Amino acid sequence: MKRKDILSILFMVLLFILIIPIHEFHLFKVESKYISEVSLNDFYGFGVQCMKGQTVEFLFDHHQGDYMDFYIEWEDFQQENSEILYSRDDINFASFIMNAPETGWMSINVEAPDLKSERFEIFADKVSNPITEIYITGIFIRHPKIMEINWNASNQIENINLSLFKNETLLGTINTTIDASLGILDWKINNTLSGEDFQVKIEDSNNSSLSDFSEYISIDPPVFEIPSFIILIVISSVSISFIIIKKTRKFKITI
Repeated sequence: MKRKDILSILFMVLLFILIIPIHEFHLFKVESKYISEVSLNDFYGFGVQCMKGQTVEFLFDHHQGDYMDFYIEWEDFQQENSEILYSRDDINFASFIMNAPETGWMSINVEAPDLKSERFEIFADKVSNPITEIYITGIFIRHPKIMEINWNASNQIENINLSLFKNETLLGTINTTIDASLGILDWKINNTLSGEDFQVKIEDSNNSSLSDFSEYISIDPPVFEIPSFIILIVISSVSISFIIIKKTRKFKITI
């Protein structure tokens, strides 16, 4: 090959290098984490399906820009209001979305991982501010006519009110401004109350929209016991008699 030809080839190679930029590809990872073992069935990132327990590796061309479009899709959260976050160092996390529904997808433009990092992960976690809720966990009728009311309330709720309903009609208040953290209250049932289709309503003392009704319960009629003894006084013209009647025996005393 002539010297002239060699120089021409070298010139073309140099020109190719100068005109066409060199793209450096770096390996990054996408991981999926879960609220619990079965919270999330499928997790997608960059068009690659990321199953539970797997780490998906992909090539990212850093010279295509400082930001990248990220597509994520999720299914079968066990509960709503979860947060999806991402991190590059497994310590500092940024939020993709708050209050994520049970199933959904989203596309977001995020800053590209820097050249020093080989890790890019996304995961689902519980929101830092969960929904405030209050609900009755059980109603028990104990002898003699004591109703045990059990409930559960979020830490944000300070006090609760309890009221009694029958056939969805308010009968009256059981108690008000009860410390919500107690979780239990014994209430003496009025002797005039009996029958079926009773319900207990619980509500936040400061926000009546936060409330819950118990299941329907029945209240037995009151039971009246025979006294242990009865004294009968019989007065005649000649004497006064005291008759003591006990459950098992009868005594007569005449004066």
